[in-house]
Amino acid sequence: MGAAGRIVAEGRDTGTVVFPGAAWKFYLDAGLAERVSRRIKQLRHRGETVDEDEIFNQIVKRDRDDMERSLAPLKAAPDAVRINSTDLGPDDVLARMLAVIRRNPIKG
Repeated sequence: MGAAGRIVAEGRDTGTVVFPGAAWKFYLDAGLAERVSRRIKQLRHRGETVDEDEIFNQIVKRDRDDMERSLAPLKAAPDAVRINSTDLGPDDVLARMLAVIRRNPIKG
């Protein structure tokens, strides 16, 4: 997958395990409080009842489990561009990614 042409893929381990040779890699992160807030908004938007402490604990556990697992622990690829989206909206994140891509086009 991806060998025959350009694709956009996202997910945990995409730049380190799935596509380690990708031309561009981005590692997006946000502060814990912001990620909790975003998750709460997402669930409330779906009409779900939310226990804020439970959401906080779930995210902390997921982070810990992902970073400490023995097989492919979560980490940024060494050549990934890190973007902290704590204070950024989706359009701002996209603009930063596109700026990197435009500055570093694929050659050939």
